[in-house]
Amino acid sequence: MLKLYSHPLSGNAYKVKLLLSFLGLDYENIDVALEQGEHRQPPFLALNPFGQIPVLVDNDVVLADAQAILVYIARQYGGEQADSWFPTDPLSMAQVGYALAIDHSGRSPSGTRVCKALPSF
Repeated sequence: MLKLYSHPLSGNAYKVKLLLSFLGLDYENIDVALEQGEHRQPPFLALNPFGQIPVLVDNDVVLADAQAILVYIARQYGGEQADSWFPTDPLSMAQVGYALAIDHSGRSPSGTRVCKALPSF
């Protein structure tokens, strides 16, 4: 079963949860207690040395970074509609990559939401 390490306030984890839901995939959600610094402890750092969420574990595959996780899920589990979730033609791939990069740049509302809710984050 897929395991997703996340936090309820994480916009990036929310994006991953949405895609998992759209694809009807079962997964175990594991909330990481950012407030207590769980993301900076050795067990979590073994999954992601940067100490960031989300992290997806799929058997032997461990992926950090929401954008990488979204691409993986779309291609690995998108089935016949995988190209709808992450296209393979060069222009569409570039457009999706651009959209993911913009959101990942820190200009998204989720970054502000987490920083306001977790001042020590």
